[in-house]
Amino acid sequence: MYVVKTLKKEKIKLSTLLDTQTCLPCMFALLYSQEILFTKEFETQRKALYALKYYHQFYLNKFGMTFCYSFLSSGYDLTDSINSISDFFEWLCIKGHLEIEPIEGTQTNIHYLNTATKSDKHTNADRIREVLKFFDFLARKYSSSRYSNVSPDKLKKRYQVINYQITNVRREFSRIQNGNDRCNPKAIFSSLSRDEKIAVEIIIRPSSKDNINPRNPFKNELSVQLRNQLIFKLMFNYGLRRSELLLLDTRSFVKGKRPDIKGNIRYTLVITSRNDDVIDPRATAPSMKTPYSHRIIFMAEADFLRLEAYVSRIRNLFFDDINDHGFIFTSLIKPYNPLSVSAVADIFKTLDSAFNQYFSHLKSVNPHLNIEKITPRITRHTWAFLTLEYLFSDAKKKAELLAQKTNTPIPSDKEMMELCVSDLQSLGGWSPSSQMPMHYARRFFSNIANEKNIQRIREDALKDLTNS
Repeated sequence: MYVVKTLKKEKIKLSTLLDTQTCLPCMFALLYSQEILFTKEFETQRKALYALKYYHQFYLNKFGMTFCYSFLSSGYDLTDSINSISDFFEWLCIKGHLEIEPIEGTQTNIHYLNTATKSDKHTNADRIREVLKFFDFLARKYSSSRYSNVSPDKLKKRYQVINYQITNVRREFSRIQNGNDRCNPKAIFSSLSRDEKIAVEIIIRPSSKDNINPRNPFKNELSVQLRNQLIFKLMFNYGLRRSELLLLDTRSFVKGKRPDIKGNIRYTLVITSRNDDVIDPRATAPSMKTPYSHRIIFMAEADFLRLEAYVSRIRNLFFDDINDHGFIFTSLIKPYNPLSVSAVADIFKTLDSAFNQYFSHLKSVNPHLNIEKITPRITRHTWAFLTLEYLFSDAKKKAELLAQKTNTPIPSDKEMMELCVSDLQSLGGWSPSSQMPMHYARRFFSNIANEKNIQRIREDALKDLTNS
């Protein structure tokens, strides 16, 4: 049996894979943790190691020996390991990793593969990807004369063969992971249209004594409606990831003590992790995705006042100084634990059901243009689309005004777009080299390209009319 353990030294945390029989770390998984995973966020480490845990258990069940022993005794040959990936995927789909006793005859269970849900297949394909990253690390590290007496040319050829095999397997499972199903219509964009976003705002508007909102699905209590509206506002307006939202505490929002140079008061939201000495009561604690996720965001005054009012008038009433864990978004039932990732997912499922009930016509307009369901990720995509649209429009107006005043050429759309994407990367907590803003704001880029194409068609038609 294998378990994922966390090693701590001061503020440094490192997860590794432990063999419970020998009570020692698995050698190659430990090297992978030290050399590769060490630079990753804590939750990313654990995600990778749980995939390796399942693979090590599968390998022991299938071959009757540990992966470490087999890889070492074979002279660092990964051929059998790569060839076993399909069986490993089937083993995951029949939930072999959840069984206490080894499941024998994996091949005889292939017919169970069709009973696995689409979600399970996607999750398991993601685990395969993590294992393939591990294989790639081993192939690179041990294709060296330092670990073998084979000539450098032969080592190079062996690595090329292994790399080719890994690439083929990765390509095969990426089809499952990406949900490549050409028979069903898929939404091209993952963001809400303006009409859909307005519909969401109508649904989540809290009721009042004089103005009951019959569409709000959170009918049990006003405090629940206010909390959930605040969650949606922060995610839609500032592009917060779900984990970032759940890490917000009562010290995360700050009002400036004095006006800035322009006379404006700054309202800021600090997106960062909690100190290591803070105990998070959740079974799976949320964490920051990357080092670039730590950032400071300026808030609109209305959103700041809404957040401040919720914390002071609702949230803080449940706690005293002794038992207050500090997290803003909590259950509103004793013992008022902080919301979990799954709890936020349930809130969005309830919202999606209400959307289908009252605004289903918006989803059925076109299955290729409208999203299938409203999820936490959809809010970040929508924020990226709306923000980039505004940044580009604002940059274009300023460039045109500057060009008129200085009699200089207007920068190209490409130059302005690069600056806007850079701003979006900073606001969204992406690294400067990240391509995710381009993916998240896909609807915006599509709109720009289509407008250019329509403009070209009109100009061509005008030229033809003039020439005739």
